Amino acid sequence: EDFVRLQEIFEEHNVGHLVVGLPITLSGHEGRRAIWTRDYAGALSEFLQIEAELWDESFSTQDAEDSLRQRGISPRSQRSRIDAVAAALILQSYLDSRYLDSGNLDSHQ
Repeated sequence: EDFVRLQEIFEEHNVGHLVVGLPITLSGHEGRRAIWTRDYAGALSEFLQIEAELWDESFSTQDAEDSLRQRGISPRSQRSRIDAVAAALILQSYLDSRYLDSGNLDSHQ
């Protein structure tokens, strides 16, 4: 059911690549959540017939909380926004890495 709904969203928005946050433990290992995430992302990628890339999501929740706090968002209001901000930070980290790896270093940084 999730896959079918995601397929509808991906088709509507012409998505061609999937970035999935991979929960790595503080010790740098993959626990049960990471194994589940790998399995889910692999099955979703196969179902949608698009590439899925796993990306370390370490500290994304803490970074999202810090970002919201710096913007003056109250802790009560933060709860509803944490996941969306964390996802945006994960995606930005992925995009920054791709940009830097491509050698696109210029004065706009």
